[in-house]
Amino acid sequence: MKNLKIFLKNIVLKYKKRKDLNTTFLIKLKFKKGFSNRDYKMSEFGLHVTIDASGCNKRKLSSVTLVYDILNKLPDKIGMTKMTLPYVVKWLDKFAHGTEGVSGFVMIAESHIGIHTFPDQDYVFMDIFSCKEFDAEKAIKHLVDAFEAAKYEKRIIKRGIDFP
Repeated sequence: MKNLKIFLKNIVLKYKKRKDLNTTFLIKLKFKKGFSNRDYKMSEFGLHVTIDASGCNKRKLSSVTLVYDILNKLPDKIGMTKMTLPYVVKWLDKFAHGTEGVSGFVMIAESHIGIHTFPDQDYVFMDIFSCKEFDAEKAIKHLVDAFEAAKYEKRIIKRGIDFP
């Protein structure tokens, strides 16, 4: 028990440089008899997946029904729990050349899923943030395929590395 108290009292972050996609820190442990270095796994709060997709099907990008259906069904496909029905609207934004885009959002118990389309640019931005583990690649494939994207860039960010 005494060693445990010393351990907890004397933990010092030796390196703030993160390895393994921001999940591992090298921690220096100070004991009465000297120092030892060990790697300790620190879990993140959750994943935030972002997708920027281009070369999409313009008709699909303009479809309120499609965006609604994706947001309504995707949570179940990736093991999430919808808290609300999706909220989806058409909007003529400053980037439009006459075609309204569609923006939609669904709150899930684990966080949210959002979609913003730009039909005149054949472009869509999508994101999923969740504190629950999920198959990010499966979700990305589903979203990219739904809009028939010719090209996309994905980011999978581990958020809340130091969340208590």
